[in-house]
Amino acid sequence: MKKNIFILGSKGYAKSYGYFETFINNFIDNYEGNDTKFFVFEKSSTKENNIDEIRNGVVCPKIYGKFLYKAMCLYYVYKRSKDITSKNILYILGYKHGLIFNFIIKKLKKHNVKVILNPGRIKFNKFNELLLKTIIKNSDYIICASRTNEKYLRTLTDNISYISYGASTEDVKEIDKTTLNLMDRYNIKPREYYLMVGSFVKHNNFEYIINEFINSGIDKDLVIVSNYDERKKYYKEILKLTDFKSNKHIKFVGSIYDNDILRKIRKYSKGYIQCNSVNETNYSLLESLSITDINIVLDSEYNREVAKDAALYYDFEIGSLQKVLEKVEKFRSKEFNEYGDKAKEIIKDEYTWDIVIKKHEKIFKKLF
Repeated sequence: MKKNIFILGSKGYAKSYGYFETFINNFIDNYEGNDTKFFVFEKSSTKENNIDEIRNGVVCPKIYGKFLYKAMCLYYVYKRSKDITSKNILYILGYKHGLIFNFIIKKLKKHNVKVILNPGRIKFNKFNELLLKTIIKNSDYIICASRTNEKYLRTLTDNISYISYGASTEDVKEIDKTTLNLMDRYNIKPREYYLMVGSFVKHNNFEYIINEFINSGIDKDLVIVSNYDERKKYYKEILKLTDFKSNKHIKFVGSIYDNDILRKIRKYSKGYIQCNSVNETNYSLLESLSITDINIVLDSEYNREVAKDAALYYDFEIGSLQKVLEKVEKFRSKEFNEYGDKAKEIIKDEYTWDIVIKKHEKIFKKLF
């Protein structure tokens, strides 16, 4: 029997640095099997644009609704679930969907729609915990990407599995012309830059990392791949707090959504600086471990779950990141190879997309 998997909670099946968007894009693109059809909901700006757009074989229902968007998505699932020739799974990303949303889920389950929840980042306060407990109560299975969050969620349900993000294990042989053009545009040289990748938001700690890099005085570039906007308040705030425009080594290069180019940029960096400080297994960190030799990682329980002894760690103390950068500058090829080999082994053993997908498939089978 064929499966329909309806995914709700991402911005859609499109290229993005977002937490859930990155996961969904890679999960679907690496999924094999003709018995599964994916539906990824996207918000439409107009009623006239309420259509099913097909993208790479994925059905992308564009749903209009300022306040009823999620309810309309669930109604779409309800209509589709009348097809008794298919198994129907609603895969919910995030948990802040409101109490009414949970009431509608109960109706769906009467039509044998199985509900999987991936809560993502959990911010602990009384209201969020109420939302989380309510949606878990109405879900058939919980998937989380953090061992630490798993410990808490197991106090609420036994139907739970830890499944991390995945990462590519494909190597990069050489820099192609497109990547070279990008590097030339910003005067970036292989092995002469450190790399930072992430959405331009506060929890990616741009102020601290830029200031530490500038204070280190090392004669390398800091290449920042991010969706920054010079018109936004946060950009102006970072500029004021770091004065990075007066330093030739700080280079914002914008977004890079082509994964082949981004992997080449990762591989030929001298090191990757992980910037995310929220409680999640970080996709960008996994990708970096799979191809970058030196990974400089924020010291947290979540990051140590993944990187183990294959990374160097810093905290938010003044001078902490600076000391790590200065240490890496003294490394020889031996240290680069040792850290790189450990990192790639971790990805190969625990975090390939094949492993992630097989774990999901076991849960899908368990539900029916």
